[in-house]
Amino acid sequence: MHSLFDTITILLFLRHPRLKKTVKYHQLLVFLLLPISMVAQREEINDYLYRLYQKDHLMASVAITEQSKLVYTGAQGPLHPEEANKLANEYTFYPLGTFSALFTKLVAQQLVENNHLNPNDSISGILPAFTWDTTITVQQLLDHSSGIGDYMALEAYVGLSQKWHSNRELVKLIQTVPPMFETGTQRAYSYSNAVLLAIVLETVTGKDIATLYNTYLLEGNTAGTCLKSKLPDPSNNQAGSFRYDDGSWSSAPLVNSSFIGPSGGALMQAKDIAAVMSAVFQYKYFHPNQAAEYMQDQQSDANLLRRYTLNNKIFWGWEGAINGSRIIAVVQPENLRTITICAQGVNTNLEAVVRNLDLLLDGEDFYDPEIAPRTLKGGEAVRYTGLWKNRQGKDKLEIDLVDGHLLLTMEDQAPFPLFPASDQRFTYPNYGVSVTFNKLTGDNYNELVITQGSKRITFER
Repeated sequence: MHSLFDTITILLFLRHPRLKKTVKYHQLLVFLLLPISMVAQREEINDYLYRLYQKDHLMASVAITEQSKLVYTGAQGPLHPEEANKLANEYTFYPLGTFSALFTKLVAQQLVENNHLNPNDSISGILPAFTWDTTITVQQLLDHSSGIGDYMALEAYVGLSQKWHSNRELVKLIQTVPPMFETGTQRAYSYSNAVLLAIVLETVTGKDIATLYNTYLLEGNTAGTCLKSKLPDPSNNQAGSFRYDDGSWSSAPLVNSSFIGPSGGALMQAKDIAAVMSAVFQYKYFHPNQAAEYMQDQQSDANLLRRYTLNNKIFWGWEGAINGSRIIAVVQPENLRTITICAQGVNTNLEAVVRNLDLLLDGEDFYDPEIAPRTLKGGEAVRYTGLWKNRQGKDKLEIDLVDGHLLLTMEDQAPFPLFPASDQRFTYPNYGVSVTFNKLTGDNYNELVITQGSKRITFER
């Protein structure tokens, strides 16, 4: 990257009359000015992330790659609740938590291809303590067709999650969860499958999951490393977990990493997660013919990757969480643009942040109402406020004007703000909610439509 002094020197040098007459001048100009635009772009991203932090929406490390090259790293916010004065940086390690389900699957796929793991082997043959169903195979953990219930459904989950569990104890505990369906009859994502698969890999290879990630995912793709820890240690630049309540950040209740299996205790840097995600679409971990199989069902979390539609472009990626920390990493296969956010504190919609970062990378403007919301005056707010009911008359809601912003309250639910995207459309990114006002008569709109995902409900005054 050029400094400002370097940039000025370059421009003065390029003004030399003899140089300007040559064809090479124009080639040199393009080559030298390209990094200048990258500097400006980086500053825009830094400014956006800083504003998110200032508004108490996000504390995170971000890494972006283009064509497998790291083009941006940056971070905002304190590292750990116990180290309020120590800031996160581009080298901060984040617990993978449930994001590790993807990485465990990538390792398993390579072990299968190298004939170190037989997908048709029964789980009970590898883990004798697993007796719940001796017909369940490794493949059924991989494709989530085992029917094993999700341990998060346990009533005692919160209490159990505060304690350290050995692999054997986890295997025993998972077998107490009611089944989701009969083995092999359907597919549905279950954290229990991911936990058991990680334990299987450790048992078959005799290596812990962090070592397996280093060997099969990081080596040859990045100079980084994967660490293993029961709980994040701020003295080793490992991020803690925050939650936002009552107008301030505080320490999030800790879930012991052992409770989401051995892979739950793995930690990585954002830039290394980005490198792995980029390598996925260079087919370094599986054969290109398998890509269609992993991504054919857009709606199923049982696939290797999830599909995201952002700015009219298709991305593939994965998300995960542990405690108050969250990770999202998406890739656009055509140009290998990878956007990774590792957040130690989240009070916003991470998918919306990814969408805005993608726009900045394309040199486009965006409007984020959470950062700079437009306030409404009483006179213009009248057209939106009041009592509304759906056409069946079963559900009611009320919209009020509070401190210049619309506040929507539905029966038996907490109120939430609406941020204007236009005169007719308002959003609340945290819930993925869009509210569109229609049928303006005089000073009032007489119809509103609430959209959340595929759900759509129409209300009238």
